[in-house]
Amino acid sequence: MKRLFIQIFTSVLILSSACNPLKIKHHQDETVDFSKYKTFSFFGWTKESENINELDKKRLEKAFEAEFKKRGIEFVKENGNLVVSLFVQIDNETRATTYANHYNMAGYGYYGYYYSYDWSYGASTNISSFYDERDYHVGTLVVDVLDTQTKKLIWQSVGSRTINENANIREKNTPKLAASMMQSFPVKPVK
Repeated sequence: MKRLFIQIFTSVLILSSACNPLKIKHHQDETVDFSKYKTFSFFGWTKESENINELDKKRLEKAFEAEFKKRGIEFVKENGNLVVSLFVQIDNETRATTYANHYNMAGYGYYGYYYSYDWSYGASTNISSFYDERDYHVGTLVVDVLDTQTKKLIWQSVGSRTINENANIREKNTPKLAASMMQSFPVKPVK
């Protein structure tokens, strides 16, 4: 029973730490008047983005198209005032978790749950520990916005987080991802 309690406690810790927030960084050219842009086109996906499937690519394009539209910038297939380039990099990482039960929580008995404390911190032979390794994927999405005339980068947003393996959840979260990454865009959504 003691081992079961430790495993449940450790699972709760792992699940709570798995709520990985989106980390976003952005850069912009402060000298550019972003209000003058009315259209944009997609540049296309870089060759390095081959590790993302076509469905996810289309979801991302659709989500960013909606975000630009909210800002009064319409999508055109070619020759937009802006060129938007999307790039995805996926890295494999491993998370290790270790938990040691120094207090020797004893478990459930005839009279209910009880605790047994061993204050020796490591001297006890009753210390139980748990070690777990989990592989996961971290995706980094780079959104570059370039001025078509000058061919210069004028805004960039870089977001990274753990990728959810469930395609339905990714589909549901993609518009939220795009909205979060576009929050720092100099033109705010029109209400």
